[in-house]
Amino acid sequence: MKTFKLIPILSGLLLLQIALAVALYVAPRGYDTAPAGQPLLAGVDLDAVDALSIESRDGKTRLVKRDGRWWVEALDFPADADQLEKLFDALRNMQKGWPVATTDEAAERFKVAESDFERRLTLEKDGEPVAVLYVGSSPGVRRAHVRLDDEAPIYAVEFSVYQARSGDQDWIDENILKRAADAVTRIEVDGLALIHDDDGAWRLPDPDPGKETDPDQARLLADKILNLQVERVLGREPAERDKLNEPAHRIRLSFKDGGPVEYAVSPLEDKAWILKSSDNDHYFRVAQWALRSVFETDRAKLQRAAQPPAEEEEKADTPAADAEAAEETKDG
Repeated sequence: MKTFKLIPILSGLLLLQIALAVALYVAPRGYDTAPAGQPLLAGVDLDAVDALSIESRDGKTRLVKRDGRWWVEALDFPADADQLEKLFDALRNMQKGWPVATTDEAAERFKVAESDFERRLTLEKDGEPVAVLYVGSSPGVRRAHVRLDDEAPIYAVEFSVYQARSGDQDWIDENILKRAADAVTRIEVDGLALIHDDDGAWRLPDPDPGKETDPDQARLLADKILNLQVERVLGREPAERDKLNEPAHRIRLSFKDGGPVEYAVSPLEDKAWILKSSDNDHYFRVAQWALRSVFETDRAKLQRAAQPPAEEEEKADTPAADAEAAEETKDG
């Protein structure tokens, strides 16, 4: 009989032990128990950050902000503003939640240790670090383990290591040569010219007899030139600059406002082009495919047989026109 009385007591003790074990597992001693949703970088004014260093095992890049614009410091070249904005948005949206671990051993295992990490981001203001963030292994798609310097808790947050690339060339503004079509009045490629009409169409200034500009081909050629992307910045004094002493190709852009801009272009051995723009003191590497079809385009490709005026075509298709033609035939 006494044994039966002990069963409820022992059952209660067992449930209490289970609850305690679960509590210890979810929130072990020493863990940061900040509620989910608290920003990881809550104490950092990201809008005031004016320098960012990104380190990895493969290299390091430093981005600096001058006069409201970000630059790749080592290249002294404008950085990709959109790419940087996405990175800062990702940092701003990192949420703390419950840490996954706190020990030094775990920091090494998740690759967020001071001596072993995937990325180390150092954010600065006025030459002083305001935060150092270690980014490590990935527990899932677009997720990463992170840890703040001098803090033990390790968190799993929404972030892709790819967003924090560590090469100087990874951050260049690839669209530095992009031009607004409505600002350009004329394009010349090795002497072959296209004029930009007020209605937005591109045309040859002097089509061959019986020919007219093919508007689709002309627009395609103009778009390729005006949306040209840089593959790499070669610097101000690259070894390949001698290739432009007598460039293989020349492109000239005329603008509504301001003087013309000229591109000198020559091939490189590794299936690319070296390009120098007259309005920039850097030399650029451009992918071969980006300009190959431009230089292969000739007058014949930009023309088609002249089309009859739209009014004559419409008249030719009407019953009245057919009757008039039949009457003329009868009189004849």
